[in-house]
Amino acid sequence: MKAIQKTEPKPGAVYHEIPDPTITDSELLVKIGAAAFCKSDVDVYEWAPSVATANYELPFTMGHEYCGEVMEVGKSVRGFRKGDHVAGETHVPCGHCYTCRTGNPHICGNNMGIVGRSVHGSFAGYMILVFSWVPVTICSNSCQISDRLFEGILSSLRTSKKQSKTRFFR
Repeated sequence: MKAIQKTEPKPGAVYHEIPDPTITDSELLVKIGAAAFCKSDVDVYEWAPSVATANYELPFTMGHEYCGEVMEVGKSVRGFRKGDHVAGETHVPCGHCYTCRTGNPHICGNNMGIVGRSVHGSFAGYMILVFSWVPVTICSNSCQISDRLFEGILSSLRTSKKQSKTRFFR
């Protein structure tokens, strides 16, 4: 499959052929339906100091804002099936700490990485999602605005947490 990858620690990126991914028992294979390009992708492309000093292992497939369709489900994955539509989460949480278990994986103190930097991202035909950090399943028609929409909803819920008993999508 074709992918946009960061292959060298300098400005630029490469669009080339890479092997199709294969999943383990705890992963999902997602066919990318749409991927967005944001400022942090520009930072990776330009090899900004914040990226250069992070010591990411090269090469990696760029991209972290995406939606797609589940094509394959690992044997130990529960709650997802082939054909489900998913939208991406940038952060790679541990899935086990108190913060993750209480519905806040985006601020996991163990920060296991960032999609499109420390794990292969969405600027490819397919990507792998590890079950412990799989995003919310949503309708594919909403994918284009999902990241900004969820950020707004989450911010609103955090500010009104003491005034409301509303729960975020879990």
